[in-house]
Amino acid sequence: MQNTNHPDAALSDDDLRALASSGSLNAKSLARAREVIGVTPGETLWHRFLHRLAITGGAAVMSSALICLVAYNWTALGRWFRFGLLEGLIVLAVGIAIITVKRPMISRAAGLIAFFALGGLLAFTGQTYQTGADTWQLFAGWAALGLLWVLAARWWGLWLVWFLVAELGLNIWAFGDARLGRWLSRYDEPAMLMCLANAAAFAAFFWARRFTSLNVPWVWRTAAAFTIFWATVAGSISVWGERIDAAAVAQFLIGGAVLAMMWWWSSRPGSAQFEPWLLYLVAFGGIATSAHWFARLIATISWELGALVAVYIIGAAVFLHNIIRKKTQAHRGEKSASDRSAEGAQP
Repeated sequence: MQNTNHPDAALSDDDLRALASSGSLNAKSLARAREVIGVTPGETLWHRFLHRLAITGGAAVMSSALICLVAYNWTALGRWFRFGLLEGLIVLAVGIAIITVKRPMISRAAGLIAFFALGGLLAFTGQTYQTGADTWQLFAGWAALGLLWVLAARWWGLWLVWFLVAELGLNIWAFGDARLGRWLSRYDEPAMLMCLANAAAFAAFFWARRFTSLNVPWVWRTAAAFTIFWATVAGSISVWGERIDAAAVAQFLIGGAVLAMMWWWSSRPGSAQFEPWLLYLVAFGGIATSAHWFARLIATISWELGALVAVYIIGAAVFLHNIIRKKTQAHRGEKSASDRSAEGAQP
């Protein structure tokens, strides 16, 4: 909720943080400076934020309440009444979203209700007619049918909900019937599949940000976080088997390569995609993965040397934290210099 339109904001929040890091500003002076230049959100911004939060949260609660109402009264309600209630809600919500298109928050809330109601309708259809569809197919159908509404809404919140639905469906499928090949065990395969799928989703959403309707930063950030998580899991569990074979080494190398790619992508100071929190996630993943392999090596020698694993984890954490801190300071310095150059170029 940063006020970027303040007329007197010659300094940015990054400038203030740089001054605070150098010792030029103490905590009290930093807070006062943020208030003066408009960085700290004021009453209007807080009111707008709470208003949006209330509308979005209310829409989600209303959707959940209706689905729970039908589920709780499943035997008392007739088949056609159940379906009519959900279908009527979808039609009503879509109609409200179209009519209130000039009032974005109401329109988006209605779209969110319609999306949740669609999922409930698909679930009740499978429950009523016993279609035999797997659970992952329900989520896949939900994501596929709801994609058009998400594209029409052009709202990052609905995009994020849609992505989580698709992620859950993919997760259920990966830990169920999915097979990548015989070179991975049934324990290793789901993690590797989720890692590669999320990496592809991250690349696709990040590339699509050039289009206004598909510029949803929190979606590709979420995909990046899932990619790092599953790369860590895939690289770590590769040492859990009774023996280390070529498949375990390949899985470790793939997981490590994904983590290295995410580090390179988010660690360039001055770039638009510099994300310190992602760097910390990658650092955690790299330490966790390498620590598993180091512990396996120690186990083959003697567990009396197990304390070396703790020393390695602490040392690696301190080392990577210092690197990230320096990169963050360099990024703030480059961004401040770029902003001042842009202001100086203005007539």
